[in-house]
Amino acid sequence: MVESVGFEGIAVNVWLVWMVPFIGAALIPVLAKKSKRFANISAVGFAIISALFAATLIPLVTAGSEIHSQIRFWIQIIMNKK
Repeated sequence: MVESVGFEGIAVNVWLVWMVPFIGAALIPVLAKKSKRFANISAVGFAIISALFAATLIPLVTAGSEIHSQIRFWIQIIMNKK
């Protein structure tokens, strides 16, 4: 039996992995008004933050637990279509 992790605790990082780059992309034009260099540093910073959130999920994957029970459902649907 596979342990399922809901949206509490570290599992919220699943959402942050893809939300942080979108938030960064929305903020870059605003930050660019301050300075071009600051905007460039911020863009790299948002990417690094997203990568760190993704890295925090590695223990969940290696432990064999699911991030959310619906993920397995959607993967099964995608795999059955092929």
